[in-house]
Order: sequence, then C-alpha cells, then structure tokens
Amino acid sequence: MKIKMVALSLFISGAGTKLLQSQMGNSKEIMTLPSYPLLYFYPHWETWVKKYKKLSITQIYGLIIKHHESIIDSKKIIGFNGLTNLGKAKNKSIKISKNKFKRFFFEYLKNKSINSKNTLLGIHYAFHKSRGKNFSKIKYILYHVHNFEYFKRYLIKDFPNTKLILITRNPLQNFWRRAYTNIQIEKKRYDYSDQEYLKNFTYLNLLDQIFIDVDHIDKNLTNKTSNKIIKFEDLKTSNLYTVKNIYNFLKIKFKKRDLIPRFLGLEWWSHKNYKGYSSKKIFVPELNLDPEDEKKFFFYEKIVLEILFYSFYKKFKYKSSINKFLLFIFPLIILLPTKYGINLFFSRLKINNLYMYIKKSYIECFDLKMKNYYFNAMYKHKYLYRNKFIINQNLLRKIVYDLKKKKIVYFFSFLLFINKIISFIYIQLELIILYFVRIFKIIKYFFKINVLKKKIIKKIKLN
Repeated sequence: MKIKMVALSLFISGAGTKLLQSQMGNSKEIMTLPSYPLLYFYPHWETWVKKYKKLSITQIYGLIIKHHESIIDSKKIIGFNGLTNLGKAKNKSIKISKNKFKRFFFEYLKNKSINSKNTLLGIHYAFHKSRGKNFSKIKYILYHVHNFEYFKRYLIKDFPNTKLILITRNPLQNFWRRAYTNIQIEKKRYDYSDQEYLKNFTYLNLLDQIFIDVDHIDKNLTNKTSNKIIKFEDLKTSNLYTVKNIYNFLKIKFKKRDLIPRFLGLEWWSHKNYKGYSSKKIFVPELNLDPEDEKKFFFYEKIVLEILFYSFYKKFKYKSSINKFLLFIFPLIILLPTKYGINLFFSRLKINNLYMYIKKSYIECFDLKMKNYYFNAMYKHKYLYRNKFIINQNLLRKIVYDLKKKKIVYFFSFLLFINKIISFIYIQLELIILYFVRIFKIIKYFFKINVLKKKIIKKIKLN
C-alpha cells in the first residue's frame, strides 16, 4: 500500500479540524478514519513497547481492540465527535465487521516488522478493506493527529515526508469557547469534587494549549511545499475557496459536492458540546461569535493576551489594539488578577457552594457514585489532565473504586471523604499560588513567541 500520509492538526488556538476532515474525506483520492479514534495511538504505543518485551501481531491486535475499540464501533469508548448522530435523521453510527478487520489487519502485518508505522498503516488498511474499499485511486491517508505536539513528537518520525495541514484561530475569540467545551467534557468525565479542583486550571489550560504548540515551532513550518496553514475564520467564511486551495496543495481533484460534511457518506452534525453546533444545519458559513465571551475578561486581560500573541496577530492579520504605550505598561498589567480567578475565589466562600461540594463528595464516597478514571486514555494522555497529579495519583480514590462491592470499602470511603473536605481548603490556597504561575508563564512565553520564535513565525506561509 504505497500511499502518502497527510496529517491534520490544530495549531496555536485552532478549531475546525473535524469539519475539514469531514469534507476532505469525501474525496475518492483520500481515505481516513472518521474523527480521531487514534488520537492516543502513539502515547499508547510508547507504553506497550515498554511493558511487553516483544510484541506479536496477536498482541497488538488485542491492544488496539481494547484501547481503540471505537474504530470498530463508534458507540464504543464514546467521545465528543458526533459519530453517534450521523445521517439525515441523526441516528446513524459507524460499525464495521470485527472479524473482517482482524483478518485484514493480520494480512497486512504478515511478514512485516511490528512497529508503530506498520501498525498505523495496518489499521487504516484493515478498516477500509473491511468496508470493501478499492485502493486504486487513493493517493493519501488523512491522519487526524489533532495535536501538533503529537505530530512533532511521533508521526513525523514514522512518516518523514508527511504533508501537514494546520488550522489556527484568533486566540482571544477562541479562548472561552474552548473553555466551554472543556467544562462540558469535565462534567461528563469527572466527579463533581474533582471538577471543582480542575476549575483552578481552566485559565492556565487555555494558555497551555497554545504554549505546547509554540514549544514545537521550528523551521520546518516554513516549508510551503509540505505544510499548509489556514485560518479557521477562512475555513468557515470562505469555505469553498479554502478547501479548493487545499485540494490544489495536495494535487487532487476538487468536487463541490465534497463540501457537505460527511463521514463515510453519512452527514456529520458535530457535537452539542461545541458552541458552534447547530441542530438545524450541517454547516453554517459564519463564525458564530458569542458577545458574552468578551465580558469574561477584564479590559486589561485582553491587552495582555494580545501583546503576548502579538507576532501571531501580525502574521495572521488579526485585528489588534496594541500600541507602544501599552507595550510599555505590559510588565505592570500582567500583575493584575484575572476576572475568572477573582470570581472563582469568592464563589468558594459562599455557603451554598461549600454545602454543594460537601454533599456531592459524600455521595461520591458513600453512595460510591464515582466515574471510571482508569480506562479512557484522555485522563492519562490529554495535555490538560496528564499533569493533574492530585487526581491522577489519588491512590485512596483508586482503592475505593476497586473495592466498591466489598464491605471494607466504607472504611476507605470515610478516609476519602475527609481527604476531600481538607482538599477544599488546599484548592483555595493553590488558586492563589497559580496566580504567580500564570505571571511566570506569560513572561516566559512572551519572550519565546516574540523573541526566540519571531523570525520563524514571520516566514510561515498562510493559505
């Protein structure tokens, strides 16, 4: 299967990768796995090669089915990708024959080296072969790597000649929209008490998602023959032109019917977790900005963020209100607190909120209504949560979770409940400490973006 790889990823403060994938996947010259069921494939692979001395095809197949079961059936390990409400009636999902997938997976890897590259190709081959795909017209595998970090750390090493499509967006306009999405995910994936703790990091997480990409910027991004960087704003408001331009970049035929977002021929409606979601239209050619997002900042916060990302604003031609005077007072205004931080701090002093935290903690510990943190890869590998050690390394919680059906569990439940009550005080104190962490990060990345990486950013070519 001599097919080239093209990777699709967010960049800096991107959005719209699933939208673009749902359009490009309509091309007869491209094959792709809907959404990103292999998002954590490479972090998993790192774990597997360390844990097992010598991986066999049978072993790899078992691990893929266990940790990436949504490849076979999108109703398994359900994400927030809209793959369970496909089609005109929004009642379709994606399912292939498990037996066929296994047969073709083994067929592809027979007599091949067992490594991440061949396994990744084998998954794509087996998935599409199971569906009766004819590979004669296929030029590219579109791999939705989603994170620029994973592209730089893993994918480019396996596929050095990969073409890369990155989508970026105005950081300020995307700031609280992404926060909204993350909060909706946390409500479904975390216990109430841990959601309270994660609120401490909401603001920092939104900065970190940008900083991670900045850390991986290098001269390779200036190669316009292998990289294509587009703005989300253009993808939404100039969709036909933008998609057509990408097809020209890949040298594949463009057909206007490809613009209807679909996965495997089924209409894709996105997911209600996203603010841009529309239950009436598959694709809305507008930005759908929320004026309420602006009110979540103090006026000086917007100035700080615009100065911080000044090089990006200039490169991507985003409107900015920065002048020399504001640059001069930048070291002073970064010391001012955020509206989010102040509101969060004082909300925890309200009796009703404290009562709700205690009540929910009691239910978690003694009614044992705890969510499973120990299977989904998001908890361990997603950059927002992988360093949240107080949650990830909570041995007491793991003991209670594992002993749910045994009477001795209530002794540990009591200890866990006391721990949660004490933690509430710690969480409030930590919020004060994170005020200084935010200042440190802003200073650090101001120099990284506007000094160390400035020349590279200037040379980056846009769509």
